[in-house]
Amino acid sequence: MRKNKRYKVNKTRKKIINNRLISIFKILKIKIGFYILIESLFMLFFFYYITAFCGVYQNTQISWVLDCIASCFISFIYEILYSFVISILYITSLKFKLRSLYNISLFFYDLG
Repeated sequence: MRKNKRYKVNKTRKKIINNRLISIFKILKIKIGFYILIESLFMLFFFYYITAFCGVYQNTQISWVLDCIASCFISFIYEILYSFVISILYITSLKFKLRSLYNISLFFYDLG
């Protein structure tokens, strides 16, 4: 449709597209609500598990907290570097119009 400059959408087609979008958004709202519910249940379970673990093994609480902070920090740095590499590949591919490099950047983006 973008390649054909004379392509126009009539009113009935717009209504059909609008109705399909509304139904897609309804389905997405249901899926997102279900995801939030499941995620909240998992978080409650993990909170209970961590609380029980720290209650039983009281001497390991400090090392556990420090390991969690280190793990979050390492994960954060990894994600920033990964995003930076993907964005450099993407910008370079657009700047020099390299289709293969663009496909590589999309491949790495899909992996992330």
